[in-house]
Amino acid sequence: MDTKTGKAHNKLKLVSVMNRDLDVYELTQERMGYSGDVWKKETGKSLVASGTWLSTGWFSMLVAMEMCDVIKVYGMSSEDYCRTHANDTTQYHYYVSTLKEVGPHLKECDFYNRHQRVPNGAHRFFTEKSIFARWAPFHNITFHYPSWSP
Repeated sequence: MDTKTGKAHNKLKLVSVMNRDLDVYELTQERMGYSGDVWKKETGKSLVASGTWLSTGWFSMLVAMEMCDVIKVYGMSSEDYCRTHANDTTQYHYYVSTLKEVGPHLKECDFYNRHQRVPNGAHRFFTEKSIFARWAPFHNITFHYPSWSP
């Protein structure tokens, strides 16, 4: 996040000034680097070698594991959900406005599968979810709606 001219940073700064009771946390460049190091430790490949960038879910999970004793995750399917629910019609909903070229009715599993297959410039959603499943028993993480057990 650009802490000098970045829109998100400046909006968060304004929100925190307007709401003094609100605690706002942001990742430093060092923590961003740490997140990439964790990815490499878990996958054996750097972000560049993986052709990926980390999702907001990845960063959120790392922060939650540092701050929370109990983590309940809602709305995250398991790594094998798309394989076991081949006819699922759930629409992809995150950043839809930037996906105009692929159509307004993009299915979540289609999007996840595409990102897992392309060589560069994608999230590795299934890989992230498999890592979260490995972490779950050690960090008191449970997954709800859809409910799944690591």
